Amino acid sequence: MKNAILMGLIIFLGHSLLAQSIPFRLTNHNNIVIKAILNKQDTVNLMLHTGATDIMLIEDVLPKLKSINFSGKVDSVGSWGGGNNTSDFSVKNSIKIGDFDFQNITVWKDKYSGPETDGKFGISLFEKKILAFDFDKNLLNITEKLPKKLKKYQKFEIKNERGLVFLKAVCRVANNDFEKEFMIHSG
Repeated sequence: MKNAILMGLIIFLGHSLLAQSIPFRLTNHNNIVIKAILNKQDTVNLMLHTGATDIMLIEDVLPKLKSINFSGKVDSVGSWGGGNNTSDFSVKNSIKIGDFDFQNITVWKDKYSGPETDGKFGISLFEKKILAFDFDKNLLNITEKLPKKLKKYQKFEIKNERGLVFLKAVCRVANNDFEKEFMIHSG
C-alpha cells in the first residue's frame, strides 16, 4: 500500500444527498490530480489542494485556453510567500469535475501549482459532503454517509479558517503532551 497514511483520510464537511466517484491520478510528488472541464470547452488537470478555496490556473497554461477571460485585478493579495501581491481574476465561469457542474465560479491567475498540473482547486467546492479517498482504485468517493466497509475510525473536529482546514491533536514528546492545531495540507 503506497500511501497508507492517506488511505484512511476522510474529510467530513456536513450532510449530502450525493454518492458518486471521481477518478484521480496520484503524481510522483503525491499530488492528487483531477481532470476538469472549464466553461464546457477547455480540459485542465487540477491539483486538489486543501489550502485553496477557488479555482486557480497557472500563467503558463493560460495561452492554451480558449474559454477564460481575466477581466479583473485585485491588489494586496496575501500569499504563503508573504507580502502584498496582485492577482487577475475571471468571474462567471463553469467547471465540471466528474458529474458535478459548478456555476458562477471565480478563477484566479496563479504562478505555481503542483508538477503536472494546470492549476488547483479546493475542497470547498464539495461543501456539506463526505470525501473519502480510495488510493488503491484512484477514486475520490463523495458520499452522504461514512463508507460501509469502514470498521474503525477516530473522529476529530475540524476547523475551517480562511479556507484552510485544521484539526487539533496531541503530540507526545518524551513524557510531555502538547495539544496543537495541525493543518490538513494536500499540496
